[in-house]
Amino acid sequence: IPGKFVFYLDARVLPEYPPESIEKALQQLADDFARREGVTISLELTEQTPQAPQTPQDAPVSRALSTAVREQLKVEPQFGGIGGVTMASNIRAAGFPVAVWGIQKNWRNKAGEYASITDHLNQTKVLARMLYVPETALSQSSETFGDGAKNR
Repeated sequence: IPGKFVFYLDARVLPEYPPESIEKALQQLADDFARREGVTISLELTEQTPQAPQTPQDAPVSRALSTAVREQLKVEPQFGGIGGVTMASNIRAAGFPVAVWGIQKNWRNKAGEYASITDHLNQTKVLARMLYVPETALSQSSETFGDGAKNR
């Protein structure tokens, strides 16, 4: 039996949850386990990336994307988020509203993951509609880049 055991936990937290609440819950879990098993547990935060704000659903990019999805694919888009650091979180942290979207088959990060050519073509049509169709085009909005773009 090893005298010391070390493991790392990668917690990708959604923006609406304060990191402190997650740390507190983990500490409580560790304390309860330590008490029950008669062991000593110490937690150490090795890395924490500041959370970026969520992009509002009424931001120009959100409105343009949801309109393009609705009109091109005839489906109602759903807003959601992913915890942790993504390519979009760094852009949002700089003050720019950003939306990430794609057609998923619920195979991501699993064995047998694949992408459909048809889905790629439909995604391209949605993005083209966002950029070039007048009623949805981001280029028509004077508020496209939000406050983050001032003086840049």
